Amino acid sequence: MLQFWIVSVVPLPQSQPGPWVPAWTFGDRLRKVRRDLGIEQAEFAVALGVTRPRLGGWESGTRGVRADEATTIARRVQERYGVPAAWLLGVYEPVTLSGDTPSRLSDMQTDKVP
Repeated sequence: MLQFWIVSVVPLPQSQPGPWVPAWTFGDRLRKVRRDLGIEQAEFAVALGVTRPRLGGWESGTRGVRADEATTIARRVQERYGVPAAWLLGVYEPVTLSGDTPSRLSDMQTDKVP
């Protein structure tokens, strides 16, 4: 069986022409969801069916995540908290019509994407 790892490679800002926008990793997105929900890592880990050290490693970027793990976790987050799995996987960026960047997941207008 083939295993794939989700890895985010971000070029250094100096190599980018124009403004540099950092990439969000799977762990960054998990941390954003958890913090916006106002829950601790231990509680979130239990809800997702993983250990707290594993979740912490993903959030800090010190532990890789296999594609099948990421898909499973993204589905669980979507089922339990309503956050689109595609957003967690980095294949979907919510669009706001006002042009303002939402500061919380609850402010994202995900139904406005064509």
